[in-house]
Amino acid sequence: MKRLAIPNKTVRLNEWQTVTEPSLRLTDFDRMLANQLAGEGRGGCCLIVEELREGLRIEARSWVGVVRFTEFDICVEPKLAGDSLQLVQMIEYATGLDALKRFSRERSLLTLDTNLFDFIALLLAEACSALVKGGLKSDYVVHEDVLPSLRGRLLTDRQVMKRFGRVDQLECRYEEFETDIPENQLLVAALELCAQRVKDDLVRRQVRHLLMIFKQLCDPSTLNVYLLRESLSYTRLNECYRKAHTLAWLVLDGLGITDLLSPGTTDSFVFLIDMNLLFEQFLWRALNTICNKSNLRVRYQLKNRSVLWNRLKNKPYSSIIPDFLIDDPSASNEMKHCLPIDAKYKLYDEFKVGNEDIYQCFLYAFAYEQPQSRGLPSALLLYPGTKSIPSEQVVEIRSVNSDMLGQVYALGVSIPSLLREIINDDQGPVSNLIVGRINQSLNQA
Repeated sequence: MKRLAIPNKTVRLNEWQTVTEPSLRLTDFDRMLANQLAGEGRGGCCLIVEELREGLRIEARSWVGVVRFTEFDICVEPKLAGDSLQLVQMIEYATGLDALKRFSRERSLLTLDTNLFDFIALLLAEACSALVKGGLKSDYVVHEDVLPSLRGRLLTDRQVMKRFGRVDQLECRYEEFETDIPENQLLVAALELCAQRVKDDLVRRQVRHLLMIFKQLCDPSTLNVYLLRESLSYTRLNECYRKAHTLAWLVLDGLGITDLLSPGTTDSFVFLIDMNLLFEQFLWRALNTICNKSNLRVRYQLKNRSVLWNRLKNKPYSSIIPDFLIDDPSASNEMKHCLPIDAKYKLYDEFKVGNEDIYQCFLYAFAYEQPQSRGLPSALLLYPGTKSIPSEQVVEIRSVNSDMLGQVYALGVSIPSLLREIINDDQGPVSNLIVGRINQSLNQA
């Protein structure tokens, strides 16, 4: 297995930060990778690496992780979610993972200048080690082969067409009880990627040790990860794999940028996590936890095609998809009011809320307002706060006669504070603000 060269320089910056490095240069392959990061392959801009007359300008967006170029690394570290450990705790909560509760050795690792990818690779190695200690799962696997004696079922059509009259070569289909199954193959694929890219020596040794064990038991060359993602389900027999698989998918998705060259021809790689999506998933579970105490229902990205309507053609013009809809399932249909909530992973504690996000929230507020409502149409906009104390902005929409027509509450939510309150089951200031605004909006309906 080829060991990637370790770059000499590491550039560290926070998300949304811009730095200039006058001593760095890009190779031809680096320019291709930089172009891809600037907008290709991930549906948006992940990272801007721009060549200057002297050096490079590096601008981070809302993606965090590691990008390895030919001669240097770029580590984009979380700012709004806290440090790397708090980010992994956020991932843990959003995905239902409990890796940090089971393993403690990685906590000291963060003091050794370890990047996010190495940290997640260590968690994956620890989860795989626990599976090995408990015994890897085996299952019956179907094989088809030419054998000198009958085993399993004889494939008569194939035998007649290819080996008619031969009794020493039989086309057979049989089952073998073995560990070469998709559950194990997925872990081998993720470990192999980690072994090629991990920078920390301690983590690399542990990952490669686990990879050697798994490769003796299964071969990932036949694995179709796209099909496996759709078909894999968990029962009492393979439930123990769920945590390791969650980390494996995190590695595979983080490395999901399209390879420009075949494996082994370059030392570069990309591991980036979309904080927009992670913030939505985190809020989805947090709102469920908070609202369950008030017997409220939270629905995630419910598409509605009846709001924007093409009158001339009498058909939907387009659809709207608010991130969350909160309502009281016990209320009657005539009195039921839905509160739309939108999540924006932006620095709205430092800048005013963007007009486009205000317009979007007002559309949701008017679309889900009940005609018999006593209050004004309202919506919530949640964004990550930079302070432990939650912040709030209230934007009203008024007519030209200064009549109030609707309002949007923009709440700055400290991710570490909210996560701490939920884990400790503590109704703190962040939870209280969210619950208060939700109840106020629903009670005014």
